[in-house]
Amino acid sequence: MTIAAVWHDTEGVWVAADTRISRPDRSGSGVAITTDAGAKVYPLPISCRMAPRNLTELATFGPLFYKGTLGLAFAGNVSAASQAIATMSLACGQLTGSASTPPSLDDLASLLGRILKRYVENIREVTNNLKDRGLCDFVIFGKCPASNEMQIRHISDEFDGSEVTIRITDVSTSASFPGVIIGGEDEIKRFMSRYAQLRIDNTAARLPKRIVAEMAGEGRGAVGGSVSIGLADFTSEFRVYWTAEPIRYGEPTARRTLNGIDIDVELGRVGPLVIGTFGMG
Repeated sequence: MTIAAVWHDTEGVWVAADTRISRPDRSGSGVAITTDAGAKVYPLPISCRMAPRNLTELATFGPLFYKGTLGLAFAGNVSAASQAIATMSLACGQLTGSASTPPSLDDLASLLGRILKRYVENIREVTNNLKDRGLCDFVIFGKCPASNEMQIRHISDEFDGSEVTIRITDVSTSASFPGVIIGGEDEIKRFMSRYAQLRIDNTAARLPKRIVAEMAGEGRGAVGGSVSIGLADFTSEFRVYWTAEPIRYGEPTARRTLNGIDIDVELGRVGPLVIGTFGMG
């Protein structure tokens, strides 16, 4: 399990998630931590080309008419989610059609739902899991390639004891935070109530990110590690940011982390280059 919050503000659609990946322990009442440096927020590149009209275009896959990036976040079964993300990325990187019309976010959410269903059914069959009602939740979000509107869709699987179905929910981008929470909804609402009493402005403080970071820092059960944050902006791009974490609390020194991994110490240089990307405190 995990905690991920997706919300809309004047800059676009944001996502914040913890980085702990865990599994039930042997007692069944607790969790065993696999890693506190797990990725749960991903970019989804979309590439659309015209169908080749001749042998020359066949060699170059036809003219490109759309290129952009959406955001993905998941909570739940890591095996189902990781395979769904890998397959989704491969499929969406080579879309082809006879008309220069890109897919809508609903089209892409539907594709993700079909892919997720396949892996969830496989996992249930292999593990004989007839108990859990749902194994995995996804949020896909960003600027819709077809309508150019900022949109959010929540995808989840449901099991009635005999059949897996996929539910896709339209999440309003005009709603106040949170747009959608996957994972520990009750827990994050408890934090929200506490911050509401302090009268902190949600937008100015990026309150969801602060809440997820605080929950990750507490390291309770299936939620822990660090915080990952990303933004789907109005240019049809989605970026995952590194975060600045204090080396020692109360002191001004900090380190850059990506999914909880120290960028400069653990990852280091890549040949003559360094990992730059975008970051925030």
